[in-house]
Amino acid sequence: MLKDKNILIVAPHHDDEVLGCGGLLSSKIYRDISILTITFTSEEREIEYKALIDKLGITKNYQLSYEDANLCNKDISDIAFNINKIIKSSNIDTLLIPSPSLHQDHKIVYQSALISSKDISLTVMEYEYPELCINYHNFEPNYFLKLTNVNIEEKIQLFELYKSQVKSGRNREAIKLLSQYRALQIHSNTPVESYKIIKYMEEV
Repeated sequence: MLKDKNILIVAPHHDDEVLGCGGLLSSKIYRDISILTITFTSEEREIEYKALIDKLGITKNYQLSYEDANLCNKDISDIAFNINKIIKSSNIDTLLIPSPSLHQDHKIVYQSALISSKDISLTVMEYEYPELCINYHNFEPNYFLKLTNVNIEEKIQLFELYKSQVKSGRNREAIKLLSQYRALQIHSNTPVESYKIIKYMEEV
């Protein structure tokens, strides 16, 4: 379903794109991928992100640079308008957005992304991340991307480029455990990265 799609991953912060979609990013099948980061966090994280996109060879990346942890003071319609502009200018047909959690930035980005896509014919899917599963047990995936053991190791290595963000619940073990848990759900003998389809569009 995601093959040959023009995909935009919307990330509240640098590192969310890997925690949620690192298996997709590591695969050589899905090459038409863009990343949009909503907030600016720190110079250190910017440098880590640059190392990530250089390693992946991603040239289409965007940043809105809203202040980190301050999105609640911003107009959601303004954020949505800016996301909408990128979707339209880049001819995006598949939008991957963070599942809402207890993190206010994630909630606001989720709401903004939904608003941004309401007048566009495209597929919209939520992605998950280890902290979501630990702290907010409401994610019910309905799309499972089967990975190889090489894929999951590459996902971990991509996340570990964010040295400043590796901590309890956001580390090698957490990423592996989540992929194994989702694999058990669908009786897969290989790791799984899961998504939730919100809107699916396909041409005949």
